[in-house]
Amino acid sequence: MTGELPHHSQENNEVSTRNIKSEIKDAASVEKNLYQYVDKELDTVASGKFLKVQIKVIPESQFPMWATTFASMLCANPELANLTNKELAALIENESGETGFNYTIISKKLSEGQRHHAGEILRKHGYATDTLVKGTDIKRIVKDDVRTEALKDDGVVFHADGVSMGRKRYAYRQRAVTPSGKPWHDFCIRLAGDDTSLQAFLAARTIGINDFVSRDEAARATASPEEAARRHKLERQATESRRLTKIMSADGANRNGAGAIADFKAMHTPDRCLQWTSDGLMACAQ
Repeated sequence: MTGELPHHSQENNEVSTRNIKSEIKDAASVEKNLYQYVDKELDTVASGKFLKVQIKVIPESQFPMWATTFASMLCANPELANLTNKELAALIENESGETGFNYTIISKKLSEGQRHHAGEILRKHGYATDTLVKGTDIKRIVKDDVRTEALKDDGVVFHADGVSMGRKRYAYRQRAVTPSGKPWHDFCIRLAGDDTSLQAFLAARTIGINDFVSRDEAARATASPEEAARRHKLERQATESRRLTKIMSADGANRNGAGAIADFKAMHTPDRCLQWTSDGLMACAQ
């Protein structure tokens, strides 16, 4: 259900300043009347039915696409990011063919739709948009040439020999498993009296394997001699599972015995592999 608010008069090609507070008051009044009408209509609904109505009335924007225009303009000419918000507002008006754009809107929080469309434009030009919240962030991202996402502060700090959360530090321990040479599989930490695999811990904290690998490498690069020594003691060479070897070596009607191991190892390695990324499981060329 929509309605039009009264237009302001236009004389001598000059648009009078919009009284936003008055328009918001009018919108609230319209919304109240609509709810009263809807409540009366709902009273006529047969019993046993459950209905919910949500109404939102807001003043219509003269510049519904300003964020998209703003992002396109700055991506096309990054030097414009050095201008003030007031100067940029004049350029947005010029691009839109309208007047009356309030430059203070640029510093306000973007709507979900504005973030999506403006973000798409920024990403197409190679910019990172994880910090895009307000209109001024569009200017900051272009001005500072932000091309990589900021590190997320998830409250977890990785060390060469363990992990810490808050003031509590948990040392890595060897798991009672056949070592694979991968720390997230081979290590565990002691939580609430139980050994919890590092991989399960990462999943619980929504930390991807690639993210862990990067942070683990950084931790090892800056480790103290003591931390490095403890990590070295924990690491074991990857070995083949004896259980898998036993299963594959067993002769049977549907098995080739010990020859299956050689056949398995001689299998053609696919040209593509799978790896975890920040976007999920992705195929990659070997």
